[in-house]
Amino acid sequence: MQHDAVSNLRKAKSLYMSRHQEYDKVKEQAAKAETESQCLAAAGNVTVVKADAKAEKKKKQEDDALQKVCASEARVNEIHTVSQTMTITVFCHYFNNDQEF
Repeated sequence: MQHDAVSNLRKAKSLYMSRHQEYDKVKEQAAKAETESQCLAAAGNVTVVKADAKAEKKKKQEDDALQKVCASEARVNEIHTVSQTMTITVFCHYFNNDQEF
């Protein structure tokens, strides 16, 4: 059971790291799209509407990616807490009963 908890924690941490990397990538893309939109608006370019739509889409993707990161982080914390609780329970049982495992 302890092995499963450790395995689940590793998987959750791995998922968190990949989602965080995805978020960083999308965040950069959103910032770039916003900058392009502002540059086009300053130049008085006709394609400002398209650029604004692109920037808005990237911002939504950034928000979605951040939400996934937060969910992954919550899962990691949950699994970590369960793992710690299991460890404490095992040690308490061992020391209270003076038994070997």
